[in-house]
Amino acid sequence: MNAEIEIFERYRSTGIVQGEELLLRHSDALRFIADCEQLGLMILGMNFYKQQDDDIIELLCPADYSSLSLEDNALEQSIAAARRLIEYQLPEDATWVSFTVEERTPKVR
Repeated sequence: MNAEIEIFERYRSTGIVQGEELLLRHSDALRFIADCEQLGLMILGMNFYKQQDDDIIELLCPADYSSLSLEDNALEQSIAAARRLIEYQLPEDATWVSFTVEERTPKVR
């Protein structure tokens, strides 16, 4: 099992699945970021959602870290940026966050 599938399976029971997105609450999202760091997963982006009664509405304020993917330390930069953004709370009073991740392979030098 690759690391991307492994982490999503690990968190499936703590979040909710909407379409193909796994939505996590703030505290679970912070643990998810720590696990991404351990597993060598770069965070390419995050989407934020708000709970309104029985509906979950996607907010128009995604975080896109895909431009970092060409950097030598892309993994570390994306982890740090994601952690800084949601350290205290999710932006825009969001209730949920979803992640797009990518397994990083070591560069051959």
